Amino acid sequence: MDVGIVHALPQADVEACTGLPDETLLAYLYTLADDAERRAGRVPEGDTAAVLCRSCGPVYLHPSIAAVLPVVNGWPRALGCPWCFIPKDGRMSIPRPNVTCGTCTHFIPDKINPQGGAGSCKLGITPKRTPLPFTAQYCGRYRPLNRNTENTP
Repeated sequence: MDVGIVHALPQADVEACTGLPDETLLAYLYTLADDAERRAGRVPEGDTAAVLCRSCGPVYLHPSIAAVLPVVNGWPRALGCPWCFIPKDGRMSIPRPNVTCGTCTHFIPDKINPQGGAGSCKLGITPKRTPLPFTAQYCGRYRPLNRNTENTP
C-alpha cells in the first residue's frame, strides 16, 4: 500500500483513528487505497464483477457486493457505487466491463439486416468501433434490454 495515502490524511482523521481495533484500521486503509485507485482511473484489485450502477452505467465492483444486489435483466443493479463519488473532470474515464450494443435499449438495428447489421445508437453515441450487435464495446450509457421485449426496428 502507498504510505503516501496515510501521510496525506488530515491530523484530525489520524486522531479519530486512535483506539480503533486493528481490523477497523485495516479496513479503513484498504478503503483509502481503493479510493486512490479509482481516482487514478484504475479498477481496484479484486473488483472483478460487472455491475450496472444507476448513475455510472456498467462498472466493476467487488464480487461480494454484486452477490447481494438484485439482478435485473442479467445485471446486478446498484442505485449507486464507489465510482459515483469520483470527480469526473474530463481527464479520467471509468474502466468499464464490455457490453454489446445489440443488448442495449439504445441500439437501433440496421433495417436491411436487423440481426447482423451495424445499427446505430438512439443517443447518438459513436463508439470507438462500429456498433455491431454482438461486438464488445465500452459504454457508460449502456442499459440492458428487458428480456421480455425485442429490440426491433
